[in-house]
Amino acid sequence: MPTLARFVRWLWGEITAPPHIKPIMAVAYGIGVFTGLATLTNPPQSIAGEVGPVLAAVWAWSFIAGGVLGLATVFTPWWWAERTALIFAGTGVAVYAFVVLNLHILAPPGSSRLTQVGIIGLAVCLLVLRWHLIRVYSYQPLSRER
Repeated sequence: MPTLARFVRWLWGEITAPPHIKPIMAVAYGIGVFTGLATLTNPPQSIAGEVGPVLAAVWAWSFIAGGVLGLATVFTPWWWAERTALIFAGTGVAVYAFVVLNLHILAPPGSSRLTQVGIIGLAVCLLVLRWHLIRVYSYQPLSRER
């Protein structure tokens, strides 16, 4: 068996049940890093122009820190470290949600940011779900199948 295929098979075997959650979270953490970098280098002017570049940088760095730490720990049994990643990512989402909700409330009639609020809600659900799955132990328990 080629080396890459053997590595992929080994990596899939290291992912505990249910095996689909960690890869999905890895993609989510990667999106967080990308979003943080995009916000840091080119913040949305419709928001950053209203609240200033410092607040945009705060949520950008929170996304980057949470995403990088999450990518580094999602495939490890160190749940305490991944919870730290969730805290960073959650902080970024909370700051962004606060800003978007304030802009929605202060917007002129006929203007809405409810779509953004909905997408933020989806992100919150993903982070809360992962927190719930890994909150009990500092380290991932050994699988019973092994």
